[in-house]
Amino acid sequence: MVITLTLDDHLATQLQARATAQRLSVEAMTLQLLAEAIAHGDTTPWETLHQRRIALLQQQYTPGLTPAEANELAQLQEQADQQLAPLDQRLLEHVTALHQQAQRLVEPSQP
Repeated sequence: MVITLTLDDHLATQLQARATAQRLSVEAMTLQLLAEAIAHGDTTPWETLHQRRIALLQQQYTPGLTPAEANELAQLQEQADQQLAPLDQRLLEHVTALHQQAQRLVEPSQP
């Protein structure tokens, strides 16, 4: 599929600089960036929100949070819980498998 994109001068300059730094053509750099963006979904917004969450957590224990910041932290914490739920599930499955393996090592074999 052939797609033509029109970029503003600033974005085109940034793309060219990044491609040059990576020793890639602009086309190859564009394909790489698009593939990464699709593979990572909304990772960038999550990282931004996560950094804000960390800052609020740190502030919570030093000067304290305003009611608005406390509310924002609660919302960010809920988003973090949702973001990490699939990872939690995978880790739980892994730990369960390890536990089962350990039990087989400890329990005597059935004849």
